[in-house]
Amino acid sequence: MAEKQPAVKQDVQDFYNRIGWKLEDTGFYQNARYEDLRLVSRDYIHKCHLRVNRHLAKEGKFFLDAGSGPIQWPEYMTYSEGYQYRVCADLSITGLKEAMQRKPGHV
Repeated sequence: MAEKQPAVKQDVQDFYNRIGWKLEDTGFYQNARYEDLRLVSRDYIHKCHLRVNRHLAKEGKFFLDAGSGPIQWPEYMTYSEGYQYRVCADLSITGLKEAMQRKPGHV
């Protein structure tokens, strides 16, 4: 099992670098295809994303976003609004580059 783990990690990294965080004509990342994007679900999903704020400290110096990807939903940016810096960590360099474009100097 330990021998397969590095290959799996590399496969996931390759997927997100080449495909998963590719912005499509729809304005969504390719990875979003795996989420329910129907209009009937949007309000519910929006509220769910914002509900996370209830469980986060409201302010601080550093906000650690592990597995950040490109911070693909606008609601995700609300998580670090009261923080001086948002520290993003992800396997995908493509996701990290996209995240840096969201709010230069903060991410």
